[in-house]
Amino acid sequence: ILASIAGTLLAGFVLVPYLGVQAIFFALGLLCALTSLLHHPLRRPEWVAVAIIFASIASLLPLSSGLVYEGDSAYYHIMVFDVNQTRYLRLDADYHSAQYLNSADAVFSYAKIMEEIPALRPSSQRILLIGVGSGSIARSLMGNGAVAHVDAVEIDPEVARVARAYFGPLDEDGRFSLFIGDGRQFLRA
Repeated sequence: ILASIAGTLLAGFVLVPYLGVQAIFFALGLLCALTSLLHHPLRRPEWVAVAIIFASIASLLPLSSGLVYEGDSAYYHIMVFDVNQTRYLRLDADYHSAQYLNSADAVFSYAKIMEEIPALRPSSQRILLIGVGSGSIARSLMGNGAVAHVDAVEIDPEVARVARAYFGPLDEDGRFSLFIGDGRQFLRA
């Protein structure tokens, strides 16, 4: 019983923070593949040798080229990476947002379309976004000056920190306010 408790605590407080979930899954997958080769009824020494060489080489390769940041939060596995002069924010398996490295322009069309929202209701001077991501929608809305202020509610403080650190600040001119919390609770208040 003590060993299982110690193993659980060590995995949760040492192994996961030190290695990360993705590296642990990758290592466990390789371990399972090697174990199946060793116990396969038709195993051959050359297959095992090739598998060990492949696993050794694969463990030395980076999991993502152009990786700028990778980490886990309470909600997501967060990755920021650069490909062909474009910076991407990936939350779990989804490409959440992107922007060009040489400009603040949004890459994905949904962020560009958001620039047209003020035209639908010209009297609106304040817009609320539930979720900030990299801030591409907020940048699009504030970029043309049609919106006086953008409020954003982000549930994950690590996503907000990564957005500021790797995609640039949004509150330089006082037209952007970020609230950390659940968007549903924010709307109820």
